[in-house]
Amino acid sequence: AAALPGAQAGAVQEQQPSVVAYLFEFNPRLLRQFLRPLAARDPRVHIMAAAAHVREGFITAYLDKRKEAPGEFPCVARRFARNPAGSSSLLKDMPRSGAAVNVTAVSIPDFLRAHRCEADEIHLKIDIEGFEYELLGALIERGVHCLVRTYYIEFHFSVPTVPWRGRQVPPKQASREIAEELRKCAEVKDWW
Repeated sequence: AAALPGAQAGAVQEQQPSVVAYLFEFNPRLLRQFLRPLAARDPRVHIMAAAAHVREGFITAYLDKRKEAPGEFPCVARRFARNPAGSSSLLKDMPRSGAAVNVTAVSIPDFLRAHRCEADEIHLKIDIEGFEYELLGALIERGVHCLVRTYYIEFHFSVPTVPWRGRQVPPKQASREIAEELRKCAEVKDWW
C-alpha cells in the first residue's frame, strides 16, 4: 500500500504492479483535473477526498492563487474548523486571501492502523506544506511510524519555528530529529 500524490502514484505503480495507492487530496481542482482521471484508469488507485491530518474532523482550507502558478489554487493554510486553538501553528500566520472550503480530515495514524495488513509494505509520501512536522510527530507519538517501510518527505522551512516534542524549534533541527527517529525502523528519503 502507498499514500502518494497522483503523479507519483502512477510512476510507482508502473514499476511495482502490486502497489495499491491511497491518495489524500482535498483541493477540488486537483481532484477533478488529475486524481479522479488517474483513478478511472487504474482500479488500484483509491482517491480519498480528504485532508491528511492527525485527527478526524473538519478543516477549513484556503485555496489561494500563487504568483508563480497563475490559475492554480494550491492550499496554503488550513485550520480545524471546530477548534481554532488546535490550528496548525505552522500555518496560522500565512495569508488567507483565497476561497475557504470546508473539507473532511482523516487521521493518518488511525488510517494506517485500520488499513494495514501484515503482508503490506507501506510507502508514505508526505508533501503537506508545513504540516508534516505535526503529522510525523503524531505518527511517532502514537507508535505507528514503524508500520511504514519508506518515507518520502518534503520538509518545508518557511517558518521560524515548528512544533516538535512539546517545544518550538527551528524547522531544520526538527526535520533532522524526525528523520533520525524514523530511521530507527524505516528508510527516509528527501522528496524535492
